[in-house]
Amino acid sequence: MFIRKGFHGTKTRDLAEEAGVNEATLFLYFNSKQDIFDAAITAPLRGIVKQQMKEGRAFATAPREQKERIGIQANREILESVAEMYPLLVASLFADGEIGRDIYRRDIYPMVKRLRAATKVSFHLDDDAQAEFVALAAFGLSFSMLLHHDLLGIDIDLDKTAERIGNLLLFGAFKRPKD
Repeated sequence: MFIRKGFHGTKTRDLAEEAGVNEATLFLYFNSKQDIFDAAITAPLRGIVKQQMKEGRAFATAPREQKERIGIQANREILESVAEMYPLLVASLFADGEIGRDIYRRDIYPMVKRLRAATKVSFHLDDDAQAEFVALAAFGLSFSMLLHHDLLGIDIDLDKTAERIGNLLLFGAFKRPKD
């Protein structure tokens, strides 16, 4: 509903009807339309962070020959998660500037900070700014590739895109360098 009608155009009765419940049932679980909207954004974000923390620890302790596979898998998971919430992200970030800023500050940036923590562990980084740059790059490249393909009406190959993003972040190029 939020994607089709936007935040301001969506009424709680629309959400209840879409969910197959009455409006009162919605308010047993949520205090407001904003809370419902926030839950649609934050639940997938929490899933990304949880998985990336797990992958970060695995990457940090993995033998060198396994790092590429783990890194590409981690980027595949980020890309898949961003793809699932892409329409809602676009609707929330770009439909209303103030709502978009609030969502970014309250929901997305805290996720980036947690991804930064995973990046610090993964790459044994001491510098928060450098780790945040890598975390933003992974999230941003995923979002940018989805946006690009969506706006051009091109299907995206998630496996190939995840591999390219992973290799770019891991090796600075699209192909793993020869040892």
